[in-house]
Amino acid sequence: MQILNDSIRALTEMRDGITWAYPTLTAVPGTHGFIDNTFADTTVPIFSGGGSGHDPAHWGYVGKGMLTGAIMGDFFMPPTATEIVQVIRAATHQRRAFLIVKNFVQDVKEFTAAAEELRQDGWNIGTAIVRDDVSVTGADHQQRRRGVAGTILVHKVVGAAAAQARP
Repeated sequence: MQILNDSIRALTEMRDGITWAYPTLTAVPGTHGFIDNTFADTTVPIFSGGGSGHDPAHWGYVGKGMLTGAIMGDFFMPPTATEIVQVIRAATHQRRAFLIVKNFVQDVKEFTAAAEELRQDGWNIGTAIVRDDVSVTGADHQQRRRGVAGTILVHKVVGAAAAQARP
């Protein structure tokens, strides 16, 4: 069974479909990122993201009281720091943002690099690395804390707190 029309165009087709189906989301050109086009830019904007392929893990939580934007990378790869910065800058002019990151090595690396780039440019950036669940790898049953299921709750709690805060 084939569920992709064309693997080369899969992410482009997904982005086009999301834009068509969800008119409150705006695709950020040159990225696989989306921002909430109803965001008033008066509260702290909240961003999250990660690899594509398990959607709507990120863009599905963009909206009032949750995320301001979501940045997806290629299949099972995080977005680059450059893409993260590009989406954040497209969503807000406040020079502040909060990033919610799942505890995967590459996700942490790219979001940390993006946060550092923005800080060097004078932005106030907060981050939370979510480590809510445990997976077991290999025959030695090595545990690793990832941050999968609970990240949605963090999106909601942080997004609701930001919506209630004053600028």
